[in-house]
Amino acid sequence: MNRRIEVLLMMLMVIVILLMVANLALFVRMNQLQRQVIQSLAPFQRPTGLPQGAKAPFFQLVDTTGQEVSLQDFSGQRVLLAFISPSCPACQQVYPALKEFRKAHTDVAVLVISRGNQEENQRIAAELSMPILNGTEAVMQEYQVPGFPFFFLRNFKIGMFPAPADPGVYPDTYCWDYPAYWACYCPTGQRWELWCHRYCNEPDNCPTGCCDISCWWVEVGSCSCE
Repeated sequence: MNRRIEVLLMMLMVIVILLMVANLALFVRMNQLQRQVIQSLAPFQRPTGLPQGAKAPFFQLVDTTGQEVSLQDFSGQRVLLAFISPSCPACQQVYPALKEFRKAHTDVAVLVISRGNQEENQRIAAELSMPILNGTEAVMQEYQVPGFPFFFLRNFKIGMFPAPADPGVYPDTYCWDYPAYWACYCPTGQRWELWCHRYCNEPDNCPTGCCDISCWWVEVGSCSCE
């Protein structure tokens, strides 16, 4: 009898060990499958832009005048990279703000990188009165551009203000000013804010997007990147 019990216990222990090994193998296999699924979905995941504090990837592009422009040419300078697309309606709304910012802040190099073809980029260059860099898919991927327009400020810490509340619709017109973004230049602690003016004429009779929006940068004081 004792011998039979010992054999049964031994068999039970073997079964338990086999189950533990099977569970461990299943756990390892599930982790492998999870990694494979994540890797297969990577091309479909929407980029979110470079993380704050990341080093700007190097690039060398040709502008609309035929000149080669390298990010290294602006080493040590404050640089605003503006990624745009000719097919982007929102990009057209920021063109006036880009022109005003470039005019008001001559110490900041403004580089506009477009995904348009040569003819489209030439038209944008004429509108902005500045050369446009002919962007490539590789540069867009390196900067993890999620959409257009998209801005990258080298040596800056940036943030977004909460969306403004609609002040209400009046019989003929309504408009208001609101802050959209703030930027802190880390080396000197200078703070800028991007303010926008919204003006709508007869909003009840207009389709969506009938309002005019103009934006400008204002230096408002000091800040810290810590």
